[in-house]
Amino acid sequence: MGDIINQINKLPQKVKFLVIFVVVVATLVIYWFLFYIPNNEVLSKLVRETQELQSKKRESAAIAANRDKLEEEVSLMNEKLKHALTLLPNETDIRGILRQLSILANKIGVDLVFFKPGAIASKGLFSEIPIDLKLSGSFNEIAVYFDRIGKLSRIINIRDISMSNPKKNENVLKVDVSCQAVTFMSAGGM
Repeated sequence: MGDIINQINKLPQKVKFLVIFVVVVATLVIYWFLFYIPNNEVLSKLVRETQELQSKKRESAAIAANRDKLEEEVSLMNEKLKHALTLLPNETDIRGILRQLSILANKIGVDLVFFKPGAIASKGLFSEIPIDLKLSGSFNEIAVYFDRIGKLSRIINIRDISMSNPKKNENVLKVDVSCQAVTFMSAGGM
């Protein structure tokens, strides 16, 4: 090593500067390619990841700030769903319908003579459940009965009404009525 230093000392001043310059430039080039470029790429990647994480953090903070409002909206939507399922349930529940129609008929004074569920007909998003009914009562009682059916929590439509066999009984005209009550359920039921 001492020989190398002696030989460098014997060199002219310009060559010494040139050797030092070449060593410095070579060191910088090696540093550039071995350390700076790879570390710069890692640094750029980390900066991008940091920005993405900060963005996600802001989104999460915004959601957290609105959490109570969102929970309230979910609760409201669940209540609306419960109400919608009473109007358009996802099961047939023929016994429940018969019970409702029978109780209603007894309250009003109409005789529910016949109750026969028909075949379920799919209509896309919902299905129809037809029920053949035969009733007996005064015209006024029958009209009130149909009105009250329209006010039940479950949707029930009355169609194909035919009246026959009018009989006068104690100043009241009684009629026999044949009709079809149609209720609905969501297509997912059965």
